Amino acid sequence: MPRIAQCPTTIDDLLYLSTATVKQSGCLIDGKTHQLGWSRNGERIATIDVAASLKAKCLMLRYSFRGETKLHRIDLLITPSNLGKGIVLYFVCPITAKRCRKLYMVDGRFVSRYALGDTYYEKQLWSKRYRDLDNTMGRQLRGDDFELYQETFGPYAKRHYRGKPTKRVLRYQRLTDRLYG
Repeated sequence: MPRIAQCPTTIDDLLYLSTATVKQSGCLIDGKTHQLGWSRNGERIATIDVAASLKAKCLMLRYSFRGETKLHRIDLLITPSNLGKGIVLYFVCPITAKRCRKLYMVDGRFVSRYALGDTYYEKQLWSKRYRDLDNTMGRQLRGDDFELYQETFGPYAKRHYRGKPTKRVLRYQRLTDRLYG
């Protein structure tokens, strides 16, 4: 039975801030403000200023939403890695107080996925027929065939392990058999 179309929000369309982006951009230096931006199709659509306070364990976000400048505080949770080497950084969602690694911007606030009510991934909204088509012909339709071939048979790809074909090679063979055979 098909779902009634309500045009729900998809997570793929939302702007997000991740702990990996914050770490890689060098935003975790006390007292320094860094500017991060989002782009779509090569065009910059939004920017945000991020300032960290590791003593207070928080990030201060300054951004503009619908012409209004907003200042938002995000608490950080810093835990030791389970591997015993280094630390793991988490955001604390301002709505649910759960720890998360990505915060999504919805209605001018950054919240975790748990605080989002009626949101889906784009693939969850596809019909069953379209999902089947994507499973069988998706790589050809998107043009990913060459990338998969390069991953599987490129110069540094491992094709066999202990005399047996690797899972990647077997997957490629199954896909090509399904598409061409």
